[in-house]
Amino acid sequence: MSSLPGYTFVGARPSSMPLPRHLRPVHTAPHPPADGPTAVLLFARRAGAEAVAKSALGGRASAAACGVMRDRARSVARASGLPVLEWDERRQRGRTFGARLAHGVEAALARGYEHVIVIGGDCPELKPRDLRAAADALERGSNVLGRDLRGGAFLLGLAGRDFDPERLAGLPWETRRLADAFSIAFATTVELAARRDVNTVADLDDVSRRLSGLRAWSAFLPRPASPRVRGEGIPIRKARFGESRITRGPPVGA
Repeated sequence: MSSLPGYTFVGARPSSMPLPRHLRPVHTAPHPPADGPTAVLLFARRAGAEAVAKSALGGRASAAACGVMRDRARSVARASGLPVLEWDERRQRGRTFGARLAHGVEAALARGYEHVIVIGGDCPELKPRDLRAAADALERGSNVLGRDLRGGAFLLGLAGRDFDPERLAGLPWETRRLADAFSIAFATTVELAARRDVNTVADLDDVSRRLSGLRAWSAFLPRPASPRVRGEGIPIRKARFGESRITRGPPVGA
């Protein structure tokens, strides 16, 4: 399992050197889980909380769109055949997005998983085959990066032996430098094909043309009268992996 100087997260650790609260493991497991060495961590807010963060989408339509996207992310994760851990705002601990994510990954590792694949609910283009490819790479010894089209990430694959919560928490989250910084910090040797995540109304318009589960809600979304930047929609305030709630899952492609 991973460690910080002076700490071992599974088993005994020096009582005189307590971990910061946001890095303390939530569970410990003495043996690897029976469902395999790699887990998917769906790190996402519920629909209501995500709708507040994505207020540019507007009211009930925002909550519905966020819910459909999160539902799709859950369906994709389950269709991969990997164990899925859902980590919404009720379980997250830490004052920054990076600290909350590091806490979630450490909690998954403390359950006995050797590797963790982190996804959010804002990449409707994610496929089960992306998750399976990430799991294969992790189990061959490589960390994994799935870049979005703006320099962020729609997927992070972390091998437990390389995991350092302070290093993960300290990455430049919610910037265009995230993907490059992760690749350097965690010696990433495998990258997946880039995918579009949903950061603007224009993004949602684009993916909804191709994904039937999002089409119905696209018609109710506000349109920018005059975008501030040519060719871009209204930015949505959100954490890179933040998320939503759900009702029924749309069809999921392999």
